Amino acid sequence: MSKVKKGNKGSKNVKNNVIPFKTNKLEKIKNVTPMSKEEVETARVNDYAKEVCKNLDDFASNVGIDVERFYYNFLFYIKQAVIMKLSYPAFKYLDKGSTKEVTQNHSDFLAENCPELSLAKQESDTIH
Repeated sequence: MSKVKKGNKGSKNVKNNVIPFKTNKLEKIKNVTPMSKEEVETARVNDYAKEVCKNLDDFASNVGIDVERFYYNFLFYIKQAVIMKLSYPAFKYLDKGSTKEVTQNHSDFLAENCPELSLAKQESDTIH
């Protein structure tokens, strides 16, 4: 058995053999805006999609056909791959929803940034 020195318990000058990791309190890292796993993955997918679109734009500018034909072919193959992976009702819902959202965003952008086109909806546009 090893010999252990016993310190004087009554003595005030006894040093402790434990070395603290830090002399200050450990600070907790607080996440101000906690994100769920779904939000993190959605952000990751969005970043990847933006990178793919940037690469597509670079490729489209160097291809030997017009840009409209290029994007038609690309959309065709993307939709074909998606419809094979998903059920038809899911594909139809996603296709209709994304088309509506993209066109609405583009319409809002044009109305805001190109007022000379008079695309903003006015009070007299509604039929009663």
